[in-house]
Formats: sequence, C-alpha cells, structure tokens
Amino acid sequence: MALMTIHYRSEVLHRDVPIMAYLPVDDLRGKPVRTKPFQTLYLLHGLEYDCQGWVVNTRIVRRAREKGIALIMPSGENSFYIDHEDSCNHFGEYVGKELVDITRGMFHLSHNRTDTFIGGFSMGGFGALRIGLKYPETFGSITAVSAAIHIFETDPVVTKYHEDQWFGIRSEAIRSDKNPRVSAERIAAGREQNPALSAPSIYMTCGQQDTLLKANEKFSSFLKSRGFDVTYEEFDGIHCWDYVDERIPGILDWLPIEQ
Repeated sequence: MALMTIHYRSEVLHRDVPIMAYLPVDDLRGKPVRTKPFQTLYLLHGLEYDCQGWVVNTRIVRRAREKGIALIMPSGENSFYIDHEDSCNHFGEYVGKELVDITRGMFHLSHNRTDTFIGGFSMGGFGALRIGLKYPETFGSITAVSAAIHIFETDPVVTKYHEDQWFGIRSEAIRSDKNPRVSAERIAAGREQNPALSAPSIYMTCGQQDTLLKANEKFSSFLKSRGFDVTYEEFDGIHCWDYVDERIPGILDWLPIEQ
C-alpha cells in the first residue's frame, strides 16, 4: 500500500497545505490491484484535528485497502470548510475544486463523478454535506457521520467551541451557500425543470446519545422531502471517533465501490 503526506502550494488558500493520501496499489496479500483509475473518497476531519485525524483515530486505511479505494485527506483547520469572503480561507473551493483537480493530476484517480465521493465526521460531516451539495457535478456520493449541522438546524444555536463565529452574521449565512440547505434547494429546483440533472446520493448516521442527533434527523428529513436519495441510520453511541470507526464498514458497503 502507499500512504503518504504531501505538501503543495494552494493557489486558493495562498499558502502551503498538507494532505494525506492513501492509494491501494496492492491488496492484503501484496498483489497489485486493478489498473483502472481509482475510485476516490475525499475525507474531511472534525474540529481540532488535521489531515492525520482519520488515520490516527480509525482503521480507515485497512478498510479502504480491503475495498481497493483511494483516500484523500486534507487539513481544513477549524474552518467548517466554508469560504470566508474577507480572507484567503476559501476552504470550500479548495476542497471542492482545487484539491480534486490537483490530486487527479498527481495520482491515477478516476475523473468520473460516480467514482468520486466525499465524506466527513462532525465538522467534516458538515463540510462533506456543504461541499458535496455545492459541487454535485464533481461528487456522486456524500457520507456524513455525526455532522455538525446544528449551526443551521437548531434555534437557538447551542455551541461548544463558539463554532458559530466562523459563519459571521447567522441571518445572512443561513441564506448563503454556507448553509447546505441552499445548495440542496438549488439542486432540487433544477431537477424539477430537468430530472436528468445530477444529484449526489447521501448517507448520514448519528449516535443516539449524540447531542447533534436532532439536527441530523432534521436535515436528513429535509433532504428526503426535497427528493434526494438519502440513507439515514442511528446507532447506539456518542460523538466520538469510536462511533466513526464502527460505522466505516457500513459506509464503505453503502458506497458504489467496484469489487
């Protein structure tokens, strides 16, 4: 297998950025895998972590090796993967456009949207929903574990790390594409005019003892009401990496991965 950390100059963020990449160049017996371009899952970490979060806290690499899927894991700092108009911190554009283009140039990754997935945990789950819905022409599937969607799905907003400060004035942010509902409504409206337009399939899960449970239930119900293909599941668990690790096999089984 090939697991590497890479630094490159981001034109969108105007600085050097780290990413971790896993390529399933061989199977569990050490034999080379298929020569076709790799299906790819872009994985976003949660608040207070970086690009190492998924590798350090879960068995995602072993699971990805079993499935023969590539992983790209960027560092999103504590940005909530949104675009900040008054700074160089356009993390949504970085992940949704530049990172995909850069990594497709670096590695033997498929360029097909049906082979390109985005997922995340907590803040990263919010980011996956936001970016996947904003760029439906790029991502065919979205997975979100314990998504920190509470910023727009609870009123009043209860925060633990003052995360609402990243969004500016909430009454303005809620009407912008910082709110995943806005991009979802745009997709739904477009599909009413043209049912052939692309819309990502979505998998969401949240622990039954997670403080974000109600927000996840509410957002998944909204997506279903707007005609999205949504799978939503709840299991016993709190907001932690152990819950994520337990869900990984089911998530990878849900994704349309070729075997």
